[in-house]
Amino acid sequence: MLASNEADKAFEWLLPFYIRPFDSESPRLNTPLRKCLRLLAAQHALQFKQDNVGNIYLSSPGRDPQLPPIGICFHLDDSKSPGTFEGALRAFFALKSSTFMCGVFLTGWSSLYEKGLGQDIWLGRSAAEELYSSYPDLKQFAFMTDVAEFSMSATFEIVKSHSNPTLIRGSPVLVRKAEEAANALSDVSISSSVIMSGSRAPEIRIEGDQAIQLGISAVQIYSGYMQAIFDNFD
Repeated sequence: MLASNEADKAFEWLLPFYIRPFDSESPRLNTPLRKCLRLLAAQHALQFKQDNVGNIYLSSPGRDPQLPPIGICFHLDDSKSPGTFEGALRAFFALKSSTFMCGVFLTGWSSLYEKGLGQDIWLGRSAAEELYSSYPDLKQFAFMTDVAEFSMSATFEIVKSHSNPTLIRGSPVLVRKAEEAANALSDVSISSSVIMSGSRAPEIRIEGDQAIQLGISAVQIYSGYMQAIFDNFD
């Protein structure tokens, strides 16, 4: 209940900053929301970092610091998907106090001009230096830690919407874990599709009226899966 109350308060506070027109020195970047997320991290004793393309990471550690964290992700500068923002925020708050092995990142991708630039760069589809000339708003982050230094074992996009059944699309391993999670929950039906990707980490999108509940359970199952893999190397 405490996590739910925390998430309610955080969402009510942050949503206006997510959806409002920007009035900052970088009009295409949601600077006000970045500042609020930094304050949110301080309020909840979380670590806040930005990389050299403006992606943000609020981190909650797991029990095993050797395991790369799991990313709960949303597009930070694109205000047209409040369901993605709500899903990420609520899932992160539910997971940040859990005692499973993997840490969790609340990850906001830089998303100028409705393009997932920060996500593309993190995945290795583009290089930061190549985009600074085309997107000068990103240059202000150039002195920060390189995006390559931020490792995640998987990225989850959890979208609260009215879709029924819940839709799942992603890398095979994550689709299987989400289907496993769905079997353990009541009143959840899913429609899934697999994408084959050579990305830096497996990725998944879960969308629907049960997306948050299903996403939380899938992250927990995937964390146990990652721990089992690492244990086999000991």
